[in-house]
Formats: sequence, structure tokens, C-alpha cells
Amino acid sequence: QGVRVASSPLAPAESLSDYPCVAPHGVGQPTRYAYASAIAPRPATGAEGPDTFHGVYKHDLRTGEVVASHFFAAEGLVGGDIVFVPCGSSTSTPPAPQPDPSISSNPETCPTHTLAEDAGYILCMCHAVTGDRAELRVLDAAASLALVATVHVPCRVPIGFHVGYVPGEHLHW
Repeated sequence: QGVRVASSPLAPAESLSDYPCVAPHGVGQPTRYAYASAIAPRPATGAEGPDTFHGVYKHDLRTGEVVASHFFAAEGLVGGDIVFVPCGSSTSTPPAPQPDPSISSNPETCPTHTLAEDAGYILCMCHAVTGDRAELRVLDAAASLALVATVHVPCRVPIGFHVGYVPGEHLHW
């Protein structure tokens, strides 16, 4: 006959969002969490022009609430799309989307995570509104999008640069 699809709106956040993503093992499956780039209502510079991305939201799809956020516009940065990197993703086989004891019990691999679905990191490329500064923000997907690391990029990266993640064993130099 066909497939029945149901949808419902998420609770309104303080701003709109775009470039949604879920953990790779949740694609096409029921999932609890989704992440999205937060859209600022006007450019971070305060000037006229297109909207910019000023942070990241974590949506709980069961409750419809925004359960975490990370903003960087106050630091003179704008962002772009985001990507989810599973915790301990040194293999091409993603973890199952349910509690995974091997992840929660291995503090060297992933010390703060207890559920496989949000066990991982959000990568967000950020660009300075003025100057040639860029950085890659690494956010803990399970722990309220806490900043885990900042990688300072030694060259200009154009605003609008799209991100992706490829596990190391898939790279052949």
C-alpha cells in the first residue's frame, strides 16, 4: 500500500536553523536527537545582508525541545553546516543506536557518553567576520554541546565552506 509518514513541528527555538544532521547510524531510522546550525536573524556584523549561522542546536525529537545550544557570534565568528562524528569511529561500522556498554565503559575512547545515539562530536567550521581567521570547533554531542577542542586553521577558509567527515581508514594518500 505505501508508507505512512507523520510529522510534527519542533518547539520554537530562539532562532531558525538549517543544515540538520543526525548520527550516521540514525539516518533512515527512528532517532531521538538531531543537530542543526542556528540562523542569526541578521548578520553577526549588524550590517544589512543575508542571514548568518551563529551557533548549533541539539533537538530532542521525542519532546520537541531544544535541549542544548552552543553560540559563537559574540566571539566575532559565523558558522556553516555541521557534521556528526561518532565516538570511537575508527571503523566504518557505526555503533548501534541503543545503549552500548562498550562505549560507556571505555573512558579513553569516549569518557562522557552513555548512549550510542549521541555518543560523538559535532564539527563546525567557524569563520571570523573580519580578518582571515578560521577555526574548527569540536563540540561534545552528548554533553550539552560543550566545547571540547578548537583547531585554529592557519589559512583563510571561505565562508560557506561545506564540511564532511571520512574515517581515516577510508583515506588513501
